Amino acid sequence: MTGQGPPVVLLHSGLSDSGSWDAVVPALAVGHQVIRYDARGYGRSPDPTGEFDLLEDLASVMEAAGVESAHLVGNSMGAGVARFTAVERPELVRSLTLVGPGYSQPPPPPESVARIERWRSARSAGEVEVALQLAAELFFGEEAQLARARRVLERQRPDAPTPRPPSDAARQVEKIRAPTLIVSGAQDDAWILGCSRRLAELIPGARLVLIEGARHHPQEDRPDEFTAALLDFLGGLP
Repeated sequence: MTGQGPPVVLLHSGLSDSGSWDAVVPALAVGHQVIRYDARGYGRSPDPTGEFDLLEDLASVMEAAGVESAHLVGNSMGAGVARFTAVERPELVRSLTLVGPGYSQPPPPPESVARIERWRSARSAGEVEVALQLAAELFFGEEAQLARARRVLERQRPDAPTPRPPSDAARQVEKIRAPTLIVSGAQDDAWILGCSRRLAELIPGARLVLIEGARHHPQEDRPDEFTAALLDFLGGLP
């Protein structure tokens, strides 16, 4: 936790950890209280030992930080947590920034399905090198990103407890009333770009920004452009 001002909580992707936000924290902390943490089983957080709820984990982190509501900024897996929180626990959310989000619409193109299935199969089989190669094709290529992904893949256990799935009600994005920004790398997978555009259509008042030269982690690929878009959004809120 660093900085002073309106609180911003940063939620990382499922192939990274809180270090994914290193390049944007200094600029954010000039005018905001920045809170970031490693989800269970990632980074410095312990592995889960039983059933758990990612939304409740977020609420617990905010409570521990003395924060009643915050601007949520989530990347990929973190975008899902932020989005579900905005539906199920709207009192916690001042605004929503979804970075490289997935969604159930539109159906992924066949080439995306094939690549994602190969990646999931390698990951489930514990084939770290194969999974990393496929992840580089799908999501990123920078060494720091690959190093974080390697740590995630080497740490995973097939028998590890999984988080509670979101309720059907939590998927109803039309109910979101928090001001929403959607940011995606213009070179991300076609499925993610389709999801981003669809969410921008469904969430009332949502705004979509595409960052050229960035893929699934635009805060790392193009940190200056990402930070500028985020601060512009936050600065325009009431």
